[in-house]
Amino acid sequence: MASGRLPRDLGAWILEQLQSPAARRAHRVRELRRAAAAIGGSRKKIARELAEIVETFEKLPGLVISAWYLEGTPEQIVQELMRAGVVPRSERQLIRLIGEG
Repeated sequence: MASGRLPRDLGAWILEQLQSPAARRAHRVRELRRAAAAIGGSRKKIARELAEIVETFEKLPGLVISAWYLEGTPEQIVQELMRAGVVPRSERQLIRLIGEG
């Protein structure tokens, strides 16, 4: 039976798709920096850990869809980004993105 309500993640995805590519990129960079702040340490360490999270989600795609993580944790942030689109997977790209600004 239909509830007449749109699931939150689907609604967020639709709104994300309506944004310009530049706005989507800015959102992705902002969220990656938020995940980086939650990890802490050197940019290389942060990039390594983020790349490991992305790799885990790519190996186990069910985690992207159905796993639950505490709000604001690096896993939850990367999970939301992966639901919305492409997340950089190389440490080099991640270092560049979290270091811009």
